[in-house]
Amino acid sequence: ICIVEQIDQFGEAFWDRRWFGFYTYCCPMHGVRFTSTEMAVHDPARHSFKPLFDVLSTARIKNKNVVPAKRQDNLISKAAMKLLSQPTSINFTFQRLTHFYRDLAISSNFNRGNQIKQSEVSTFITNFWSWRWLEYRGFNRDSLSHTMACLFRKHRKQQVYPVHLIAALPFFDGNIDSWWSALLTSPELTQRNNLKTTVISRQISTNEVSKCKTNWLTLVREFGPKAARYQNNDSEKLYTALYRADRDWLLKVNKIHSIHRAVRSKRISWRKRDYATCKLLFSFLYQADDINSLRRSKRWFLSKLPQMATTENNLFRLPLTAMFLAAYSESFQDYQCRRLIQVTRDCYTTEVLAQPWQLYRKARINTQRHISSQVKKTCDWCFNWLTDHTK
Repeated sequence: ICIVEQIDQFGEAFWDRRWFGFYTYCCPMHGVRFTSTEMAVHDPARHSFKPLFDVLSTARIKNKNVVPAKRQDNLISKAAMKLLSQPTSINFTFQRLTHFYRDLAISSNFNRGNQIKQSEVSTFITNFWSWRWLEYRGFNRDSLSHTMACLFRKHRKQQVYPVHLIAALPFFDGNIDSWWSALLTSPELTQRNNLKTTVISRQISTNEVSKCKTNWLTLVREFGPKAARYQNNDSEKLYTALYRADRDWLLKVNKIHSIHRAVRSKRISWRKRDYATCKLLFSFLYQADDINSLRRSKRWFLSKLPQMATTENNLFRLPLTAMFLAAYSESFQDYQCRRLIQVTRDCYTTEVLAQPWQLYRKARINTQRHISSQVKKTCDWCFNWLTDHTK
């Protein structure tokens, strides 16, 4: 129908932008379903222009019956047309959208005080559009509830326009003009982030100040400044009133009556801990003195300790432990050499004279990467030893 009107009006057929709206499955002008073409949306040549007449000549397009669109699809396509006809200068802030959706829920009694009943809002929207149509458009129960909850809470991110249409149009019984007018007239939220809260304090008389000081002295002598302040609500109010009335006096009295608790300066004997930790590390070394064990790195030794983080962060207080880790921690090259020796022993057991490249492969050493001179010397020694000891 659109193509016939284009030919009558302009003398040729062309691709109309109104056919390609997101979530638009029918013609917004005539209310009929679109006809599918052979063109793939993600075709490698999708950016090249293909005239409409070339598509009309295919057998699939010819003699197609006109199928009326569903109510939901027709409503979405007409609302998309409404958005396309608006000037691009209109900008809806997150604050306005938050206020707009909150007013919708409250006006429909989907609230309990200041709390929005998200489940009732989701059920109301589902009943308007029908769950079968929403499911066909890619929604499920969880995704729909989550999306609607994001819209009816404080807005922090953008949403595609069909989500706004699905959420808002049910509250206007599908009236697009009423929805748009309400959206334009929705006021901005009050900016509270930049406002400073002003506290108006009641001026207390001199007699009241003296009475407060007497009460505070009684509390502070018995409990100390900190404990006296948090005894109860009255003590907190008393502290606040004195702080505002005579701050210098309050700080001076608190300093006089402050409680100095005895704190041990040395809770840990680092020397004893150093000896115990070093002794424990040696036991791990002797237990793992096996050529088939994992790499005995610094991290491996520390992971065996019951207090790994404490030891690692206080190595400067543990000189013997630090010396042990520096002496017995196995580097990556040392671990490669140990694997070469392990492979050499296995080859000797099976009486196999392996070549150097075979030793590297069995020891899981990548020859495509840089190999240190230490590893090369170890491999040469292993090969020579195998040559001398293998029949």
